[in-house]
Amino acid sequence: MITIRDDQLQVFKTAAAHAFEDDMVLHVKKFTPPHYNAIGEEGTRKVVRLGFKRAERYNLTNRGPVQFYIESMFMFGSYFDTDPQYPWIEKALNDPAIKDQMDRADFLYEKMQDYLQSVAGPDNKYAIRALKKLSNFRSQSTPPVNTEFQNKMIRHMTDIYPEKCKYNGTQALENLIKSGMAKAGEYWPGNDSGTALFIGLMFGFGHGVWKDPQFPWVAATLDNPSISDPDKRTESLKARSFIYLDHVLKYFEQG
Repeated sequence: MITIRDDQLQVFKTAAAHAFEDDMVLHVKKFTPPHYNAIGEEGTRKVVRLGFKRAERYNLTNRGPVQFYIESMFMFGSYFDTDPQYPWIEKALNDPAIKDQMDRADFLYEKMQDYLQSVAGPDNKYAIRALKKLSNFRSQSTPPVNTEFQNKMIRHMTDIYPEKCKYNGTQALENLIKSGMAKAGEYWPGNDSGTALFIGLMFGFGHGVWKDPQFPWVAATLDNPSISDPDKRTESLKARSFIYLDHVLKYFEQG
């Protein structure tokens, strides 16, 4: 009889984990080329590793559910599970009535399919239209951070992407804006343009965009010690945001 020591078993588990990570990186390369091309293999690995950890919080450990979780990160942002603009996602992941991880993944998949059909539209028609509107928004003025700021931001969001705003609801948008204003205050205290831009990035790329390994250029800009002036920080982040947006839009338009 062959006896496998604990240390040997750990080696097998580690090797399997590395192989799974390699498989997920290759899968992401095929699943979403724009993201992979933007952050490269090492950046993709960071997202995949983060996905392993966050999926485990919901007892998603099998290959299928974990892969689906990572795919969802690339569609909704790496911190989609706690994003206030998607209350239905958090509800599905934390539903106490769903014990089995496959059932939980299947339930969330059905919810996301309904969302994508309603919000992205056939052949991503609505999503592409929203990207084009956002691209034209680069020259628009931003609302001042006053008592009307929240309502004006919601109007801007609705104008750019009405399908998304209608699906998630006004309360979800309000919650996103409130959390965005609190975080933006760390980088743009009292700065209207920076705050509006930051919330716009959260709306488009997920509420954790400031730390998301999918968008390293955001953290690199925000945490750059050489950019201490709030206005310069805003302009730098805005320029890099639209470069990325143009890259994604070009991919969709080319099919």
